[in-house]
Amino acid sequence: MASDTQATVSGAVKAEAFAYSAVSVLERIFDGTLHPSSVVEETSNQRLVTLTDHPELSPVWNLARSSAGVCVLKDDGAWLEHQPTIVRQLSEESFSRFAYELFIGHATGFLLLSSGSRRRSMALSAGLPVVVASNILGEGFGRYLLRKGVISVTEAGELWQTCRDETMSLGKALLGAGKMRPAQLEEHMRIHAQLRLLPAFSWRQGKAEFFADERASIMRPLINLSFMQMARAGIWRNRPSSLSAAKTIAARLLHSGEHLKLKSPAPTVLWELDDTERLIVVSLEAGETLSQLLSKSSDAGDQARLIKSLYILWRLGIVEL
Repeated sequence: MASDTQATVSGAVKAEAFAYSAVSVLERIFDGTLHPSSVVEETSNQRLVTLTDHPELSPVWNLARSSAGVCVLKDDGAWLEHQPTIVRQLSEESFSRFAYELFIGHATGFLLLSSGSRRRSMALSAGLPVVVASNILGEGFGRYLLRKGVISVTEAGELWQTCRDETMSLGKALLGAGKMRPAQLEEHMRIHAQLRLLPAFSWRQGKAEFFADERASIMRPLINLSFMQMARAGIWRNRPSSLSAAKTIAARLLHSGEHLKLKSPAPTVLWELDDTERLIVVSLEAGETLSQLLSKSSDAGDQARLIKSLYILWRLGIVEL
């Protein structure tokens, strides 16, 4: 914040005025002093404003909820102490297909992906990843901020020193140094979470363990993408979209034979399909062959989009060889 906000907190008889900063508000939220219904300001017309209704402080509450979700994933002892509900070997079933299975099953809980020392954990609500954490080198929040040019190398060194000397998180250091406001910090956390999620769709080695747990349903979502948005971005990533590149990437699929099998998409996925994906589903339901499907357009761009969509549906298990 540019300056402290004069506020009052409700007491037994009358409110006591004191100044807030974003960091102090966060600390009071986490130590239980402030709650969503806490009165934090009394206006000139004697209207009492609660924490979640305050224009300056409600973003701090949102940030606290988002941060708490990430902390739960990092401190995984609380949910790893139970036996997993489902276990999959990613060499036998890729993460893409397992993610689709969890989505259509509306699974709620925690998901741990592990391959050697690499770990990626997620909270799922009704089958959708909403919070993600990982221990993978290069995926830290500080490195993300550096790559995006949000902070300089010099600023990163100063912030690291503050975190070490005062035993605080990078987020608190950023707020305390005035580098970001709470809403800006949460937005960067949101982008960072999406970047941590998408590489999971390429994992084909290691193990996936799902732990059913209703606590995941009350976490504030840091990821606000539909399932198919995640799948498209995660499966294709930043690969080129030219026709020649699409044919190379989908070579196994394209040379598997004329007749592809369709596993009818679940209703929850069907409405998320784009026009090209829906064309594929309708064509395969009608019994069309791969050649007939690819001959629907002679335009190179259209054919590339068709192959790309076909490949994504195949990786999800909606289309089978």
